[in-house]
Parts: sequence; C-alpha cells; structure tokens
Amino acid sequence: MSNVLNRENRKLVWKYFWQQKKEEVVNFFEDNWRVFASVMVFFGLTFQMWWQINPNTGESVCKTAAIIGLCMVGFWVIIGLIALIKVICKWLKNNWEEAEERVMQELEERKK
Repeated sequence: MSNVLNRENRKLVWKYFWQQKKEEVVNFFEDNWRVFASVMVFFGLTFQMWWQINPNTGESVCKTAAIIGLCMVGFWVIIGLIALIKVICKWLKNNWEEAEERVMQELEERKK
C-alpha cells in the first residue's frame, strides 16, 4: 500500500499518523500519571535514605547497599526500556497502517 501513495498523500498519512500519536500519548499520561509519580517518589526517597544513613558500623556499608540497589533498579530499567522500544515500534507500525488506510478512504471519497 505504501508504494501507491504519492507525495501529497504521504503528507496526509503523516498528518493523521501524528494526530493519532498525540491523542494516544495524552490519553495514556492523563490516565496513568499518578502511578508514574508515586513510583518516582518512592524510589527517590528510598535511595536518598540509603545514601544519608550513617550507622555506627561504617558509612561504606550503606553506600554499598545503595549502589547494589541502584544497579538492580538499573537492570530492570534496561529490561523495561527494551520492552518499551518493542511496543513503541509495533505501535508506530500499526498507526502508520491505520493512517494509510484513512488516506486511501479519503481519496476514494474525493473521487466520488
């Protein structure tokens, strides 16, 4: 289907594509901003406390624990980013196909 579209039609595909993306992203963050905020605050406070604790046994134990905790979170962040990249690629491909279909429908309506 991509080979059929000329330059003008491609502009319409991009227009509808970005319109869909904006709507989906805005709706997602409007629905889920509390989850993101609470997770960020929780981890931020937890790791800040680890860096600030100074027990009698020595400061190096707390720093080591905090570094290990950060590495563990970092590992899961990398796993999450890989999964997120895969989801975004699939999402973009599906939206591109939907935008192309909308353009083809609009072109058919203009011909009538």
